[in-house]
Amino acid sequence: MKSGNGAKRGPSLYLGVFICLVFMAAIPASGQPAEVKTVTPSDPRVSKLVEMFYEYEFALVDGYPDYGTREAIAKNIIETSLSCDFDAGLITAVCHYEDEHTKAEARLYQFHIETGLTLADANLPRVWEDLERVANVLTWIQDSYGDDLRDIIAYYFVGARSYPPDGFDGLNDVEKTTVEGIIANADEYQDALDKAMEGPFIIEVDDSPPEWVAPKVSNGFAYLASDEVREAYISAILYFNPRLEEETTNSIFDAIAFYAGEYPQIDARFVMALVACESSFRPEAVSHAGAMGLGQLMPFTAESHGVDDPFDIPENIRATYEYLQREFERWAEKDHIYDYVLASYNAGAGAVSKHGGIPPFDETINYVYKVTKVYKNFLREEEYERYIFGKSKHYSDSPV
Repeated sequence: MKSGNGAKRGPSLYLGVFICLVFMAAIPASGQPAEVKTVTPSDPRVSKLVEMFYEYEFALVDGYPDYGTREAIAKNIIETSLSCDFDAGLITAVCHYEDEHTKAEARLYQFHIETGLTLADANLPRVWEDLERVANVLTWIQDSYGDDLRDIIAYYFVGARSYPPDGFDGLNDVEKTTVEGIIANADEYQDALDKAMEGPFIIEVDDSPPEWVAPKVSNGFAYLASDEVREAYISAILYFNPRLEEETTNSIFDAIAFYAGEYPQIDARFVMALVACESSFRPEAVSHAGAMGLGQLMPFTAESHGVDDPFDIPENIRATYEYLQREFERWAEKDHIYDYVLASYNAGAGAVSKHGGIPPFDETINYVYKVTKVYKNFLREEEYERYIFGKSKHYSDSPV
């Protein structure tokens, strides 16, 4: 287990948020953060945060060893961060550091003395359903004591003593080390989450494939042209889902590469970006709405494309290509065509037609941004003009 600046690390997420829930009793209604925005489990930050739970040995609530529950916690942490001015990395670090039950009890006792408030344990909601309360506490402290992050964390982490009147400067050396460690870890966590949103790396491909593969070319790169291409794609797949078995990883690449040849108008890297944001390359993924598999096909979509088993990798990828092909043809005359295609994939062509572009849904707006950003990060700089500039409102008609 790592530690920041020598500070003691603690694994229990529960105790930290337990105290946050108690502090909530003192926060006025006006201090509530904005409405929580929705984050899909396929958001790369969710997968990255779950990986960090394992890497840093976070115990979480009651251990929660299963991936699904950790994923739900990660999703809620990120949604919480979007509702306030605090990074998901900071919220994670704050929760991670609160580990000693005796300190928690002492702080709770001190808080009761100062506020005269009590809150029975039985009234505390499940922590992973109410992480937004962490944001409420941090926001309340910020509103009450200023914007200095060291002071905010100092007021939160003071052990059994009263709140330091001078913020960070009022702490002793041990407490200062703890606060600095929290902030250092918060930066580390946030850097990892920001990197996850940037996409893995450029997928280097050959714009001049050998003559024998010319019939199987998609937007200038060859279908299975070389071992280097396969390695680049597989590395990208494993970036988003490092837990994939080798056979499954190869099957995903083979399906994407094969249908790149069948649908040469669609850049396979565009499909890669879409699948990364839809399912993080988890063939077994099922959304709360019932979307299934790599391309997250809804039941009626799978049926309309003749898919018998949405969890079958080649079938799912084929239907994803077919769906995209139809939308590219539908919006062929539109500027910013990627925005129309992706919005249709996420919200339906009817909603796009009704609103004359991306519908005003947070999920769809964020989805279009994420997919185009991941796609851009798969491209070399000299490819921007050809593949992305002018095709999304997020990228201008010329290099900036």
